[in-house]
Formats: sequence, structure tokens, C-alpha cells
Amino acid sequence: MIHPKHINLDSVTNLRGFFRNQDAAPTIVATGPSGSGKSSTLTAVLPNSSNRLLARNVGIKQTSLINTKLMLNGKLMQDKVLIRIKTKPFDPLPIKAELTETLIEFIYSYRDDLEDTEVDETVLRNILDPKNRAYHYYSYVQMKNTDIVTGFPTLNSLREKLQNLYLMVTDGLREEVREREKEGKSLHPKPKKRDFYDKVINERLDIRCEAGIKLLYQWFEQLYASIKTDILEICNQQLLDEDHIVLDSFVNADQVENLIKQTYDPSSPYSLVVEELAYAVAPSDDFHEAFKRVYPESKYPGKLLKINILDTPGLTQIGEEKDDIENALNHVLTQRFDAFLFLCGADERPTIYDICKELLASNKKTLENMPKKILRTRSDLVLYEKMKKDRMIAIGDTNFMKGESTDSYAQAAYQAYLDELKREEDELSQELGSSDLIDFVSLDLHTLNSLTDFFAEKNMGKERLFETLLSLSREVYDAYMPPLAGRMWLQGTNPLHPAMESNMDGYMVHVLDEFSKHMVDLNEKEGLTQYLKYADPNKVYHGRSVQTFLFKHRIGVGHVTQANVYADFRLHIRNMLQKWIIAFFQDWSMHFDISFENLKQTETGKKAINEAPERLVEIYIQQKSQIISRIAIALSYDAFRTEMESKYYFNSWDKGFHENIQLFHSKFSNREYWRVEMRKYLKKELDNLLDRMYYYD
Repeated sequence: MIHPKHINLDSVTNLRGFFRNQDAAPTIVATGPSGSGKSSTLTAVLPNSSNRLLARNVGIKQTSLINTKLMLNGKLMQDKVLIRIKTKPFDPLPIKAELTETLIEFIYSYRDDLEDTEVDETVLRNILDPKNRAYHYYSYVQMKNTDIVTGFPTLNSLREKLQNLYLMVTDGLREEVREREKEGKSLHPKPKKRDFYDKVINERLDIRCEAGIKLLYQWFEQLYASIKTDILEICNQQLLDEDHIVLDSFVNADQVENLIKQTYDPSSPYSLVVEELAYAVAPSDDFHEAFKRVYPESKYPGKLLKINILDTPGLTQIGEEKDDIENALNHVLTQRFDAFLFLCGADERPTIYDICKELLASNKKTLENMPKKILRTRSDLVLYEKMKKDRMIAIGDTNFMKGESTDSYAQAAYQAYLDELKREEDELSQELGSSDLIDFVSLDLHTLNSLTDFFAEKNMGKERLFETLLSLSREVYDAYMPPLAGRMWLQGTNPLHPAMESNMDGYMVHVLDEFSKHMVDLNEKEGLTQYLKYADPNKVYHGRSVQTFLFKHRIGVGHVTQANVYADFRLHIRNMLQKWIIAFFQDWSMHFDISFENLKQTETGKKAINEAPERLVEIYIQQKSQIISRIAIALSYDAFRTEMESKYYFNSWDKGFHENIQLFHSKFSNREYWRVEMRKYLKKELDNLLDRMYYYD
């Protein structure tokens, strides 16, 4: 088959087809501590023109809260770029969480002078730029207000709305707290005054303050709409679909520079609207040449360069405590990816690196059967420090001169570094169940090369990075289609629809019916002890505990509380559903129906019809753990996200939590819920596998 040299992208239909096929390419997720050279290392695969732009996402401490998906495609013209913005709906709950904590702190600080106190600039800053760095809007709003942008929400209007809400919450507050203190004298352990203020303020931020809360949401929705309008204007109002905005341009275009600048500016508010920025471009010539060496035409006929690298926010961006790093890693692990790359500076503090290693080991099940690599970046810094230390001990100075003497220090430092990495690998390989796990790279060898020629022969630069990325992609490639069988080219009759897709009718109707009965039966048997007992109206839960549960539940992570004054809970909804799903499928004879209606009946198409059903089952079994985990998250949250989260919009966190528990019970007791939603999410997973099994035109 003859393939065009470049892709025709003249219409939205072609753009959708391009992204459908590109999304099916191996996706390597990249994560690691902030400031470890992750983003700067990864952009080495790009041409200089793109490197110049994406350098805005590089820094000692990255501030972007947006995932960046580098889409490398060898068929794109040089300097052609396609940018796809994945948008998200307005989310009021992070706003409410910051509003609650800020108001409690502010009111308690001025509890003796509530009547004469007004909301100040500190309150505005804390709500717009929270201390946990979950988002940052203040500078952007301030700049727009200074420029007097018509229709843009102002800081003054936000202050007025906060002041009105403050008055609603504090009306009679001191008196009610005193009454609660009297009633609570017999409690043990005895609550502190702050506990009483906390509890009463949380209770008041409910339906009684709905009007004030709604006005605040409207202010942020106005901000959301303004940012989205800005993005649409930059991208010529071009929508790929209802969830994606697209910019089809060239790297040196003003629009492209403006979009990248606005997205990655340290004070950018784009995280309010943008979930992910996908940047599709041809890779650097050097990377393309490395690709040809790893995928020779003789062994991989017709193989084209298509790789995705998902660059995620740094693990220590929010904080450096273990809980902060664990939450950040959990967010990464909920992304859809095929291979896992952990980058960490060789000079990273041991405490941070040890925490990361421990957390990686604790996620062994999640990373099971998945290509993975730990890459130590900036290795030159450690090697240079070792050379200086050795010379200082031996000679008393660090005045290196190029020659055999310096070469000997370089060789000793290099061997010591390799020995250290070997010890790390022996430890982690056992814990993660993988071999050949750790490697290293350094993209800046100028200092070392000025002292010695030793390192020039050690392949420590970008070539080593290329080998790592291509090795991971090849593992993914071979997992979907055995090297001996090869991967065939298939063609679809409609570019907007997949050439093959799973068929959830016929045989699957019976399976889903049995599944729904199984899930309802288990809910009746185990639901009370697993979650429904926490709906007890006599139990009161701390607002901050509920917030933490909700934000962790979004990514499929449970939460356990250890409160002194409030009631405790232990909720692991995703784990619960995952166990129920596994119990159903463990005795099921695997078989999936596939629809070939959109597949062109070419010679290779006919071969695919014969082999695809069996191959689909094989790949599903290999990835069953990750697939069921994603389905469990979807069935515990995605399927009824809006309905669930609306319970918290105008209720106190405690009341919203009680209603949330009842909603779980309502959904999990409904056979139709399980039939419809399992059909939807299982089909999504199977279609995703089918997309990766073949090349498509």
C-alpha cells in the first residue's frame, strides 16, 4: 500500500480522523517530582521551533496545572502544528472548598469583632490563589480589571458578594456558638472553641445561604466563560467536538505563540477551563532517525512514527509531604496510558526520592504488565560533584585539567554512579516485579566535556532518552500484536467511525443482565457494612474530611478519617465495586462480539475479521486489572457525577455527604443502572483496545 507523504487536514472531519488515529498510538505517561527536568528532558524530542514555544512549560518549579500531551507524528509537515484543547465543564466544588476554609479562618480570627469587620484583600487572594496551589486566578483577574475589559468579572464585585455572604453567615453566629459550647460541656474529648465555630459555619453554608453562594458561583462561571471565549478567539472558533477546541496552524504563527504563552504563563487561569493540551507535531530529525534504527523497515514494514508522551504536573507541585505526593501520583495513575516513565533528578533530595519509590512500589498492581522505566535526569551534576569530592580528598583542590588524571576521576565517578543505580534497581525490581528498570540521562554535558573526553563515549545525552522512549513504545506495540504476526493496515468506510467496534447486542445482552443481578445482590448483601451505615442522620462529619473524600473519590481513591469530635468513616467505593466486578467475571468464559460494518473488505480486512476476536480476548486478559479498575471508577463516579456533586452545591458538606451516601444506594440497587452503564464503559474499553490492534487509514 502507498501512503501519502503528508496528511490531508483540510476539514474538521479529517482533523477528527487524525486525532482518532493518533490517540491510538502508544501513550507514555511521564511523571516525577517538580523541578527534576521532566518537561525540559521530554521536549528534546521536538524540533527547535517547538522547543522554543514549550520552554514556557519548563522551569525550576513548574506551575502549570494542565496535562500536556506531545503527539509525535512522522507524517506531519515540518513546522505544521495541531493543538487540541480538551475542555472541562465549570466545577464549583474546588471554589466552595476554598470558600469554606477561607471564611472559617477569617471569621474565627475576627470572632470578637464580627459586626465591624469587612472582607479584605487577603480573603480575595486566598480564594483566588489558594495556599494549596490548586489553581491561580488572582493575577489574571487583576490584570483584566486594570485593562478594564468589558463584561469581565471584577474584584470589587467579588468582594461585594463575599461581604454579603459573610453577613449571612455571621448573623447571630457568636450567640449560636455559645449555646453549642454549653451543650457540649459533657462531650469527651472536649471540643475547642475553633471546633464549634467550624461546625456552625459549615452548617450555615447550606440552603439558607443558597442565594449568596449562587452569586459567587455565577462570578466564577463568568470568569470561566471569559477564559473559554479567549481560547476560542485564539483558535478561530474552531471546535473539534463539544469537548475539544482545535488550532490548525504552523509553529511560527502568532496564534500558536499566544495560545502557548497564555496556557503556560505562571499565573495562567486556564486550568479553570482546560484539562489537557495536546500538541501534535513532527518530531526532531534526530528522533526520527533513532526511530528508524529501532523500527527497521525489514522487521516492521509500513511502521510510521506515531507516539504520544503525556507530560503531567510535577508530583511535588502542591506540596512535598507524603500525602501531597501520593495524591498527585494517584491523579497521574487515573490517566489512560500504555507505558509509565518516572523521571527524577539524580540530585533530588533523598527524602523525596524515597517517598516516590515507596509509592511506586505500593502501586505495583496498577503498573502490573505495563512497560515502565525510571530515568534519573541531570546525572552530570552528580558525576561532577563526585569527581570534585574525590579530587579534593586526593589533592586538596578541584582545579581539573584535561588529561589522563581527570579521566581517572571521571571513570571512578561513573563507575560509582553505575553501582549506585544497580543497587537501586535490585531493590525496586524486586518490589515492582520488573527487570532493567532504571536508567539515566543528561542533556547538558558541557561542563563535563570541557574537563574530559571520557563521557563523550558513554551515550548519556538525548540519544539515550530516545532509546528509552522508543523501547517503551516498542513494548507497547508488541503487546498489541506479536512481532512475528506483524500489524496490518486496515481501512474504514467512514473516518468519523472506527473500522471495528465491539458489539454489545446479542450475546452481551444476556451477560449484562446477569451482571446487573450480581451487582444488585452484592449491594444488598454488603452495602450496609461497606457504605450505607454512614448515612446515619445522627452522625456529623467534618467538612474538611468530606471534601477530602470527594476529591479523592473522583480519581477512585478511598478515604479514612480519624476524628476526635466528629464521626469517622472508612469509604473505598471504587475498591468495593472492583471486587464485585472481578467476582462476576472470574468464572466467565471470555468472548466478545465485534462489528465489522465500517471495515473495508480488503485482503487485510478479511484477515482481521478472522483473528481480531481471539486477539481482543488475549489483550483484554493481559490488561484486565487496569481495565476493571477504570470501569469501577466510572461506575462509582463518572456515570452520575453531576447528580452526585450537585448534592454539595448548596448543602453543607455534612448534609451533602449524607445525601451522597443515599445516592450510592439508589444507583447500586438499580439493575437498569448496572446494565446501561456497564454496557457503556465496557464498550469504551474494548473499542480502545481495538483501536490499538491495527494501523488505520
